[in-house]
Amino acid sequence: MEPASVPERIEWDAKMPFIGKTEIRHIFLGIGIAGLALTFFLVILELASPTPASVFDYLFIGLVMTGFILLLAGIVVLLLHTITRGGNLYHFIIDSDGVAYLPGKDAQNMTDTMAVLGILSGNVTAAGAGLLSRGQASGGIRWKEVASVRLIPDEKKIYIARKALVNPVLICCNDETYPTAVELVRRYSKKQVS
Repeated sequence: MEPASVPERIEWDAKMPFIGKTEIRHIFLGIGIAGLALTFFLVILELASPTPASVFDYLFIGLVMTGFILLLAGIVVLLLHTITRGGNLYHFIIDSDGVAYLPGKDAQNMTDTMAVLGILSGNVTAAGAGLLSRGQASGGIRWKEVASVRLIPDEKKIYIARKALVNPVLICCNDETYPTAVELVRRYSKKQVS
């Protein structure tokens, strides 16, 4: 695409799926690392006890617990994917200030429902999770905060990592907006796009 034909700003709506290679990898990697850390903690705790039993028992228990949590996470992701019919709709913006994403009506309804159900059930934790997820439903990144940019062309996504290494931004595009979004990210981020 020629630089002259690329606009200064682009806005579009796209679904952010729950089931995609990138999303599944991040979910399972986070749970897997936490589960393995818990498993090693159990093994070390058993080795430090005055009468250590079989370390393999605790290793097996930790791995089974991790596998069970991964299975539950997979079921939840499949349910959310089915309920939302492929993911929530988000509004994406790329301009000279940075990248932003705003939740669509479905995503807002889901977070509001979580908070209301938590309050009605008397479960403060669920209510708090709903309110926290509502706060995290929108976000963005300024170009000066960008550490790296990675393109995922087969999924039409752009992964933007922050210098602080927390809260990366995943931009979901469609066939029409992906080339323009890539050009704008290359222009404004001034980072090596891989």
